[in-house]
Amino acid sequence: MKGKKRIVFLISGLILGASLANAQDASSIVHAARNRIDAATESSRSRMVITAKNGTTTERAIDQYSKEDAQGNDRMVIVFQSPASVKGTRFLTIDKALGDSDRWIVTVHGKLHKTNDND
Repeated sequence: MKGKKRIVFLISGLILGASLANAQDASSIVHAARNRIDAATESSRSRMVITAKNGTTTERAIDQYSKEDAQGNDRMVIVFQSPASVKGTRFLTIDKALGDSDRWIVTVHGKLHKTNDND
């Protein structure tokens, strides 16, 4: 009986030792999970709260989509979902790999306006 207990104890010790040797801490697990994600596009839905000087607030609901194209340019479009006065307005930004940027606003009525960094 003592021999069986020793064998069970020895096997348990080997299994426990092997599992501890392969154990990872939480930060290495999170790091590995984040580095595994390689998305072609990214999207988010946000709420923008604008506070006026007098303290009143207005809200905007926006969707944002971004992607890097084949030339290495970062493209991002923001689509305003609410309120009705801005719903459908789009803001497009292309940050070029060479350093300069292009920015456009497409209004609810479909008019295209190119902006510059100072606007």
